[in-house]
Amino acid sequence: MLCFVSAVVTTIARQAETALAATSYSEYVLFGEHGVHIGKDSVVNGLVGARHDIPSVGAAINMTGGSQILGDARSGANVRMQNSTEISGTLYRVGSLTATASSVIGSDQVVADADLPPAPIPRQWPGGAAAAAAHCAVDHAPDHTPGGNGHTLSLAPGTYGTVDLNASSTLTLNAAGDYYFDSVLMAGGSTVNVVSGVRLFVCGKLQVNGGTFNGPASPHDFYTEVAAIPEAADGHGFEVGNVHWVGNVVVPTAGFHIGSGGSQSSIKGYVWADSIDLEHSVDVMTTPTTTTSTSTSTSTSTSTSTSTSTSTTSTTVPESTTTTTVADTTTTSTTSTSTSTSTSTSTSTSTSTSTSTTTVPESTTTTTVPESTTTTTVADTTTTVAILGTTTTTVPESTTTTSSREGTFDASTTTTTTTTTTLRSTPRLPVTGSSDPMAKVLFALGLVLGGAFLVTRRPPAES
Repeated sequence: MLCFVSAVVTTIARQAETALAATSYSEYVLFGEHGVHIGKDSVVNGLVGARHDIPSVGAAINMTGGSQILGDARSGANVRMQNSTEISGTLYRVGSLTATASSVIGSDQVVADADLPPAPIPRQWPGGAAAAAAHCAVDHAPDHTPGGNGHTLSLAPGTYGTVDLNASSTLTLNAAGDYYFDSVLMAGGSTVNVVSGVRLFVCGKLQVNGGTFNGPASPHDFYTEVAAIPEAADGHGFEVGNVHWVGNVVVPTAGFHIGSGGSQSSIKGYVWADSIDLEHSVDVMTTPTTTTSTSTSTSTSTSTSTSTSTSTTSTTVPESTTTTTVADTTTTSTTSTSTSTSTSTSTSTSTSTSTSTTTVPESTTTTTVPESTTTTTVADTTTTVAILGTTTTTVPESTTTTSSREGTFDASTTTTTTTTTTLRSTPRLPVTGSSDPMAKVLFALGLVLGGAFLVTRRPPAES
């Protein structure tokens, strides 16, 4: 029972993921409600989608020899790929795949739902489909059908009837805004000039048999929508020949056709239509819509390094104590245990040759040097201890000199940077083995005098 419940929950979760994964029209460079045909050697850069099969072909996505989709493709029905065709990304298909041995697919996935966006195809016609139908049910004026070749027509935003220009003519939409036409027909060799910010709405059909298109650099700055009311006999609402078109095109209820056999055409912009037909060597060269991607990256790095170095030197000099206090810091040398601590660079040397006692009853000698520290050794500290020598403590810009000799204590302060403490004892009579010559003489003299004394004290001999 638990296994069954788990399976049901997993299925529901997967269905929810599928629903959330549904794509939007804005992701598609080409979307055909009733199929997309990609002709020989044509190249589409971006996502291609189709919901239903093209009736005459039996495939929703139909690719002829040498054509490419550089991206993913999603088909709600069948897919047909002829010789040397390629889908570089992933093909998501509900129906069958018919492909030749020379066809290449990055990844082929059979799915229950291709996650296509829901119908109908979105449009920008003010007021929507109903407003378009109402507007297109009426003929509008003025018409521009001058006849003859090489005619030039420049128009401002507004509502017009039919524009029909012969070969080598020029149509200029000269200001940003909305233009409404009953139809626009231009013969081969014509020129179309469009400024940025134009929206072009056509009731019946827009057809440019070939020529030159001059428009904004971004396809999102020029929008064309064809209502296909009434629908043309060939089923195409938008049809251009050997033209390099820049702009987004929507034909919600009719076909889109670009190119002709053996010539090269292109469109820079997205195309959403009831059906799409790319003739030979057509390049679709843009991402679907302007997308904004916001990426926030926060990086916090905290590095703390603490280094503590403490050096302590202790020298024992029996029964003698000297205390020096420097600005909240105390350095103490004790004859039993003496501690010398220094800051920056300091040298401490302690000497003891004999027992020495210095007593200062109820007296403290204190030397204060403001803002000086003799407490912690952090670096560059050298401590030297020798049996014979002098004890020296360095305190920046202050000196305390203490001398103890035969029971007398003297303390003085100078402006040098050395504190010296010297402990000496009352000299004792040299002993045998001393290396001092005077000591040897005194020792010998003592022996002579001692011997003479003993001779004079010797008792007389008995007779």
